[in-house]
Amino acid sequence: QGAVHYVDVDDLIVGSVEVLGMEGTGIMTDGYDVKLETSGLSIESPIALGAGDLGLVSDALVSQAAPISGRGLLLMGGGPFDLDSEANQFNTIAAMDFGTINYANGLVASLNALRVGEVIVLDGLGGEMAVDGMFGDGDVKLTAGGLTINAPIDVGTGDLAIYSSGDVEQERLNDQEPVPGPEPIITGDGLLLSGLGEGVPTFELNYLIGNDFNEIATDMGNVASQGAVHYVDVDDLIVGSVEVLGMEGTGITTNGQDVKLETAGLTISAPIALGTGDLGLSLLGDGGEVMQTAPISGAGLLLLGTGTFHLTNVANDFTFIAGKDLGAVNYVDLDALTVGEVIVLD
Repeated sequence: QGAVHYVDVDDLIVGSVEVLGMEGTGIMTDGYDVKLETSGLSIESPIALGAGDLGLVSDALVSQAAPISGRGLLLMGGGPFDLDSEANQFNTIAAMDFGTINYANGLVASLNALRVGEVIVLDGLGGEMAVDGMFGDGDVKLTAGGLTINAPIDVGTGDLAIYSSGDVEQERLNDQEPVPGPEPIITGDGLLLSGLGEGVPTFELNYLIGNDFNEIATDMGNVASQGAVHYVDVDDLIVGSVEVLGMEGTGITTNGQDVKLETAGLTISAPIALGTGDLGLSLLGDGGEVMQTAPISGAGLLLLGTGTFHLTNVANDFTFIAGKDLGAVNYVDLDALTVGEVIVLD
């Protein structure tokens, strides 16, 4: 079975077809690409492409009752794309001009890691088209056994949720001239993070150029699996509430894992509770402010940067505090406090 590029005027089902005694179920190739362009798609039988890439283009609902697998997955069009079977298996995902995307890739950290990067599919003109990253204006939820962001994720005015049982990181490919890869920055309105399963993944979203969300939160329903978080944002950030495709988080909570937030300004509107974990708050540039209307707690508090730290909530509760290169600091603690050593993510 070679490559397939099929365009349909309206709804389409990937299912079973019998013709004159011959029967087929699903779509399978031995490493060849498939591209389906429809106004709605229901995947009721498996799509298995081996080392081939799958392109799905739709301006109406794409849903599944059977798994899809291959090397790369490219999603295009308003959708929505509801592809949340944990039996799905792709190495790389990309998207363009999307509305909402709910994609799951399985949760076994050693087997189901996913990469945001370049996917190349048929273009309909006898050639190929490539998309490197995810670009659209709507909510995106990615569930996987680990996530490596090698290309941009831009959800416009939408929110981004990352649910993972393995580590999450940003890494620029080919960062040496003359042909560096794209900046793997993530941008949108709200960012929701959550660990899953028995692992305690680390979220290293600390690429120094360009990450830009207005609000951040973790899913409190998965606190036992919530690993350390290191997030860098290009401007102001709120610790608040974020809801993505039915999932919701308020504040930042871990079960003893560290959190470090580096921003140009920070407003803590929902609690940060780290148990035995340490909290690092770093102000980038000059003149920024950290303010709070909700309490923060953990083992150690590290303050960095020449801005102003207004942390005067009477329910704040840390055992140790430290600071470096500071401007003004006004900190209130619930009980005893020691000025000592605090170590957080670098």
